[in-house]
Amino acid sequence: MTSPFRKVPEFWSPVTGEMKRIDSYSYDGEYVKVPLQLDRYESAFFVFHPGKVDLDIPIIEKGPFSICPPSIDLSNVSADAPIPCENILEVDGPWEVDFPKKRKGPGKVEFENLISWPEAEDDRIRFFSGIATYVKEINISEQYLANARQIFIDLGHVREVAEVYVNDRSAGITWFKPYRLNITELVKPGVNTIRVEVANTWANRLAGDAKLPEYERISHSNVVRLPNAWAIPMKDIPNAEFGLMESGMMGPVSVIRIN
Repeated sequence: MTSPFRKVPEFWSPVTGEMKRIDSYSYDGEYVKVPLQLDRYESAFFVFHPGKVDLDIPIIEKGPFSICPPSIDLSNVSADAPIPCENILEVDGPWEVDFPKKRKGPGKVEFENLISWPEAEDDRIRFFSGIATYVKEINISEQYLANARQIFIDLGHVREVAEVYVNDRSAGITWFKPYRLNITELVKPGVNTIRVEVANTWANRLAGDAKLPEYERISHSNVVRLPNAWAIPMKDIPNAEFGLMESGMMGPVSVIRIN
């Protein structure tokens, strides 16, 4: 990204409200140039403030780009080399998942692997709509947290919205890629309890209820076809033409350390 202003660039997040100076840019006497990489569908404000433009800030002229914290020295980094900003801890293994029985869910089950709910064999999960709660304990070493500037949790892939709790404290809500939240102030050395509450849409429950007698249904709607009023009767979903809506936390889940 280039700007004809000889001003100091800042990154403003419209989601979190975070405002921070960009510490990797260059000025060629006419334009301020900022290396930029946004995730798909991501948007942001870039604000150029009056101030002294630092002509000595190192810049990598070829991608891939990553905006590193100021503590990272980029001056000797090859343009083709990965930038040493991140250290990723994969969160593997089973999760306990609670699908509330009052929403026709099975209660607490164990997911050996993270899947979309319609992929489950149990119809109480396949057709579930509402909020399911994922719980897992992870062990993070003191060495991993030492000298970390920031710690994030990345949920991988989620449909539709998730709220993350670390040690019973909310890290926030995410509903778009990269499904990543800052947990710097919440995580601790040793055992940490991760709880993720994931909500989907009503579409799958409507399809499930359409197969049941009215007295067994928990949903009531004048919507009887998907994806529109001229399409497939709800009771015939899923079929080869229109499946159930992807739902839940599919992962992979990871903890990311920014040095």
